[in-house]
Amino acid sequence: MKYLIALVALLALSAPLSAVRAEETPPGLQYSCLKTEWCINSQNCSSNHVHRVKLSTDKDTSAAPSSQESYITECIEIVDPTSNTPKTVCTTGSSDLDKELFCGSSNPDPSSCDFFQKLQTEIGYSQSRSEDYGIYFLNAATNLLEKKGPTKVITDALGNMNPAVVEWQSYTPQNHERRFLLWSHVTEDTAPTQGQSSGQKQGTLTFPSLSTICQGVSWDPEGIVYDMETGIPLNTTQLQIDYSTQVSGPFQKATSGIGAILPPGTENPMQTTVGGFYRFYGSEGYYTIKPTHSVYGHFVKDTLPIATLISSMYAPSLNYYANSAPIFEKAGVRKIQNIPMVLKPGQTRPPFTFQVLSNIAQVNAKGEMVMTGKVNAPATVILEICSNLSGITNCHDRKEYVPGSGGASPSNNFTYALTASQKDLKNGENYIITFKQVNPLLAQSLPRRIAQNILNLISSIISVVHAEEPNGIQLLIEPVPTYLEGYAYDRSGISIPNALISIYVSFSPAPLYQTYANAQGYFRITSEHLPRDPYTIKFKGQSDIEVTLSTSQFLAQNNEFFVTENVNPYSDVTESNNPRAKITPSFLPRVGESSMSITKKPQKDISPTVIQEQQKPPQQSLAVYMAMLVFLIIVVIVAVILYIKKRKSDSHDISP
Repeated sequence: MKYLIALVALLALSAPLSAVRAEETPPGLQYSCLKTEWCINSQNCSSNHVHRVKLSTDKDTSAAPSSQESYITECIEIVDPTSNTPKTVCTTGSSDLDKELFCGSSNPDPSSCDFFQKLQTEIGYSQSRSEDYGIYFLNAATNLLEKKGPTKVITDALGNMNPAVVEWQSYTPQNHERRFLLWSHVTEDTAPTQGQSSGQKQGTLTFPSLSTICQGVSWDPEGIVYDMETGIPLNTTQLQIDYSTQVSGPFQKATSGIGAILPPGTENPMQTTVGGFYRFYGSEGYYTIKPTHSVYGHFVKDTLPIATLISSMYAPSLNYYANSAPIFEKAGVRKIQNIPMVLKPGQTRPPFTFQVLSNIAQVNAKGEMVMTGKVNAPATVILEICSNLSGITNCHDRKEYVPGSGGASPSNNFTYALTASQKDLKNGENYIITFKQVNPLLAQSLPRRIAQNILNLISSIISVVHAEEPNGIQLLIEPVPTYLEGYAYDRSGISIPNALISIYVSFSPAPLYQTYANAQGYFRITSEHLPRDPYTIKFKGQSDIEVTLSTSQFLAQNNEFFVTENVNPYSDVTESNNPRAKITPSFLPRVGESSMSITKKPQKDISPTVIQEQQKPPQQSLAVYMAMLVFLIIVVIVAVILYIKKRKSDSHDISP
């Protein structure tokens, strides 16, 4: 009997990869970027309110689906308090529309899709702070903007948003990066292709804007209020803005509103937000700023030395001291003025939590993974390429940047091209970027810097066992394949027949794309159906078993398939030009344990994901011992040289 079962199994595996699934593929979601114009200095907006933006179809990207009901969302970067790292949350401005857009059969709990309520609760988001807040839609008949509640729009035959212009005015107490996306529900052609199940041909589902790396706005600071000894930005500092038409005064508190000194919506006194940010625009003239803080005072220039590291992050020429001259502000021109503060006598510094305020990973035209973002304190940045086997992380190509020499600074955004292009990664590898806060009051000793440089040199040449980085935040950045082909495997490494394949991005609980594998668990997804934002892959079998994989896990599982079939997961391949469209793979799925077990907890969000506490290896690697040995040798040599110099110096001192 067992031989008969084995024979049947063998025949099943050797059967041609045919289409056996004859049901409609579930609908997906498509998003594209909207062109965003900040209205503060624009002649094209109906109001110059500091919080208003004008939205229109972005002509630099492909249009959205034609003649479709679509949803406008404001996508805001907020910091997750459990990990101190940012995440993106998108809302239509309406709980009902959020549920309609993001909830479906995969999200039976409507409350999980109510991001409007989530933003209200977590960051104080509002579209009704005062009468002028809300959403304004262009009436084509009157050519006037009309205020309405959040509502769906319709795209025209060319995929342009209709109405052509929307003005959006929302409020958050703190400064946040914002982007605006246009979303549509899409269905697709269900005709089968060779080697695939019905629904595999995605004729209408494409990503015209393949990434959320589109034009965005933040209520950028005019400057940063910071501790002049540590470089740490100071939140909750009160700033009073006084104004005069003459440099000699008299100065009076600046008023805000239509026709006033400051634009409508500007608070005075204002309060610095996360990262010590503040900003104001005003009429042409002269301004003074009076900062008030419970434990800090405004620093007087030349009363204390400023550390070189602090000066490298906050240029002295951009500082506004307590004894600085009034600021001349030309109308409509941004002028940066950072405000140094000094601890008052007898006071202690308040508690501080290091955070990565924003980060976005993007693949550029060269195939390099580029990461941009912002931190709220000076930080050393460590870039590595890593893989995880049997619970131990091995890393190589380590690069380290310290503040003042490429490290992250709260005074500007960071940008790093990670250490290798995606195509050079081995299947199963990903990027790890570590941020370690630097306290300028605690300078690193010379021997420690020498030891660290030796470790960096060794780990840039060979792979070393990864040890935990103390007092740091680690982000795991997954590769972003542009072409998927292979098998869906369950937790035991066995292929999943007729598996439902779903593609997710972190800022949508609904899948962007879904299709089915065939009877052998084989599937392929071409480039026009994959986002350029980091994504996860979910497999679901007929027994409702679900497996969620990061892209590096999928690539590692299917490594043998890629080698055998000569498949490049980073190629730009569409349904119309895919050279493998009519090829039946010769590689058969494994029936035993997969080369990369996924019984460990799969990652459910890789947009860049915070790495949780890692299991320490039982012993240090050979490379670490080598580094320690080299370090000791250098210390001995340096000590001998210093001793010889001292003896010579002593002999000169006692000579007649």
